[in-house]
Amino acid sequence: MINVRNNYAGRKSIDIDINQTITISLRREEYDELVNKLTESMAEKIRDADAIVDRSRQKENECREFLNETREIFYEILDDIGIRREIKDLDRESLYKLLDKYNDLLGFK
Repeated sequence: MINVRNNYAGRKSIDIDINQTITISLRREEYDELVNKLTESMAEKIRDADAIVDRSRQKENECREFLNETREIFYEILDDIGIRREIKDLDRESLYKLLDKYNDLLGFK
């Protein structure tokens, strides 16, 4: 079990007990180096997480656009009311274009 003690930023020191017989003590420059490495690692993880959130938001927007465009093909939208179109009245060309446009989202590629 790892135990951290004497962690004082003001004195720039930390003691890390690995087990009952092994202790790592870092002072001054070594302490600064540890903090910098941890900061870099955390910053990279934050950047990675931000990138994942951005990609998720893009996919969410793409899904929303796909749903809206799909509704326009299958429903006649009048104000806030949608009336379902008959199959024979569907614009098949628009449907094909829609499927081509969102083939990555739908997993066709």
